[in-house]
Formats: sequence, C-alpha cells, structure tokens
Amino acid sequence: ELLAHIRASPAVNVDETGWRLRGGKRTLWGALSSRAALFRIAPDRHEREAKALLGERFACIACSDRWWAYDYLDPGQRQLCWAHLARDFTAHSEGLGAQKQFGEAGLRIAKRLFAAWDDYRQDGDPSCLVERVAPLKGELRALLEGAARKSPRNRYHRTFAKNLLKRWPALWTFAA
Repeated sequence: ELLAHIRASPAVNVDETGWRLRGGKRTLWGALSSRAALFRIAPDRHEREAKALLGERFACIACSDRWWAYDYLDPGQRQLCWAHLARDFTAHSEGLGAQKQFGEAGLRIAKRLFAAWDDYRQDGDPSCLVERVAPLKGELRALLEGAARKSPRNRYHRTFAKNLLKRWPALWTFAA
C-alpha cells in the first residue's frame, strides 16, 4: 500500500496547501518520498490530518515547513525545510532597518548552509558536514536570540525568530 510505503521511507517531504472542492475550502496534503508521492484532500490543516497522513508514531524523518500541525513529531524526526526558511529570510530582507539586516544575515547563513549541503552530497562525508554546520548554528542562534528580544526595532521579525528558537532542534536534524 502506498501509505505504508511512505511511512516506511527513511525521509519524507510533507506540505499542505489550500484547495477548493466543489466550491468548498479544503486542504491538499502531500507526502513525498524519493520513490513515491501521496496526496489527500482533507477538511482542514489540523494536526489530526498530519497524523492521518504520517501516523501517530512516525518512524522516519519528515521535512516540513513550520506549520504547527507537525509539532507533534519528535524534533529528532523533523527537519524544517531550509528552502522555506530562505524564503522567509528573503521577505525580511526586503523590509527596512533592523528587519532588513536580520533578513540579510539569515540569508548569508542559509547560503553557506546550502553550500555545505551541496558539498556533502558530492563527498558524502557526514563529519565534514557537521564540522561546517557547527559555526552556522552558533551564528544563527545569536541572530535569533538578538531578534527575539522585545524591542520596537524587532517587532517585524521577533515572532519569526522566537518560532525558530522554539523549533531549534528541527533546524539541524539533517546534520545530526
């Protein structure tokens, strides 16, 4: 069965988006492994729908956006999608002042992280990946902690920074 195959895969990308069905609002959920894709239309974007797709006790790594419905997953089995994060940092970089600086700094970190991942895909050395990611963790942590402090300068990006700090382990599952 396709659902069993998806759940048995070592890694699955998951996402959800709005969908219209006969004029009514629904949600299209997708789970994609390296060999299969499963889509289902559900009533909404709630956690119960994520569990229906992935299962209560998901055995592999799920790469997802920051949507709260995936928060039931163990952080060691969840990888936040860095492409989504790069998009979020880009949006902040198009702001003004402190928000712009925050977004640009986040994009510089993401660019170096993507380069480390590309190198890992070429050489396959996990210890080299961990070594290259370690300073990026420190830089990102400092950036997020600074932005998470309550300040009028941070009002546009504070919530984003706090959200990433709350999900910190899931930023680094790929390099564990």
